[in-house]
Amino acid sequence: MKNSRRWVGLIVLVVLAVGGWTSTYIYRAARLCHVAYNFEKQVRYLVDSGGTIGQSPAAETFSVDYLKAVFGEDPDLLDKLKSVIQKGLAEEPTLNLGEVAAMIVTYHKDKEGKVQDLVVHAVGGFALAREKPAFHRNGYFFEQLDKNLWSYGNMLVGFLGRDVILFSNDEKVSQAQRELLNSLMSGEVTNLVATLEPPLYFTAVFPDPRNIMPPELRKHAQAVVMKGFLGHYKGEWECLVLTDSPRATDFTYNVLYDMKRMAEITLKTRWKGTVHQTAWGPVIDPWWAFEMVKAIERSTMVKEENLVHAKTIFERVMVNAILKAAERMGRDLAAMRGIQQDKLDPREVDAQLATRTPLHYWSEGHVWGPDWPIPPMIGSNTTSKTDSFASSPTSSPAATQQTAVKTASP
Repeated sequence: MKNSRRWVGLIVLVVLAVGGWTSTYIYRAARLCHVAYNFEKQVRYLVDSGGTIGQSPAAETFSVDYLKAVFGEDPDLLDKLKSVIQKGLAEEPTLNLGEVAAMIVTYHKDKEGKVQDLVVHAVGGFALAREKPAFHRNGYFFEQLDKNLWSYGNMLVGFLGRDVILFSNDEKVSQAQRELLNSLMSGEVTNLVATLEPPLYFTAVFPDPRNIMPPELRKHAQAVVMKGFLGHYKGEWECLVLTDSPRATDFTYNVLYDMKRMAEITLKTRWKGTVHQTAWGPVIDPWWAFEMVKAIERSTMVKEENLVHAKTIFERVMVNAILKAAERMGRDLAAMRGIQQDKLDPREVDAQLATRTPLHYWSEGHVWGPDWPIPPMIGSNTTSKTDSFASSPTSSPAATQQTAVKTASP
């Protein structure tokens, strides 16, 4: 009898544990759906109303104390950054009267690790306001992407298209950066590729990210900082979310972790970012989704008292995926600019963008697949797993032929 009672008690405990575990995951799944729905609704409102991700007074963002709080870990970068901003404000004092949506800092490092070619991009609303660009509704992204993703991208492009002020102590560096931005807005990535050797370091600060965050996180996230570097054969990205309390940190961490898992599942199921076993061997289709899954799987996410820190590293093929996304976005912006801003006949704009590639959304030099614009490094171990499936000369002829078909997407 005693043994029977023990077994019954054990079964009850197991049922309660499983039930609690199940209910927790059901609650988190429901919360994630609710977050996604509210975020999508907020994004659509921003798109329709012309809103931005949120702005902070320029005087606060450019202050020495704020710069020290964000960039204080690197004294060399902080000193050069203060010098560049002080010079820019001295030349144009009215910039302090504007509002900053983001401050993006890019630079290279020399062999000794010293900062060079530093450029500060102040993005926001200034006295010289400009019309905000956006994805035009006949563009590549509207046709290819889910409507929710298109709206999110539309909001980001609208934010990035606001007035951009460049700060630099070297006029040649400033001019090179302007030419780089102009080429990107036209869908040409060759200039950007040239700047990635040595790697290009970046830090993006969002001093008031209330609209870029899901509504449930809006009151918790005080600031967002993204930083890392992009090189030919390696890249790194990390994100810091500053919250107002340890309890807010726990909630923010849980929501962001669930969003990370949902992104991984979506890439594996909807976009098939996995290795498919076929009669002729393993095949990757599409390669960019597979690389994104790898980047997510490599990522780490930790929480501290008032901080959530996410980080991932990636390799050459993922760098190519990023560059091709920039190319598509740039050509879409070029079409929009010709039709909506320059008021040209759509047929004339189409003729200007015409290339031999389908839909005119890739440059003349564009090559499909994971090996453009940065090819594999011959005779080294820097090629990724995608390379071994997509273009390895040691693969069987059948596998190589099939993979060539499967990875012939941009």
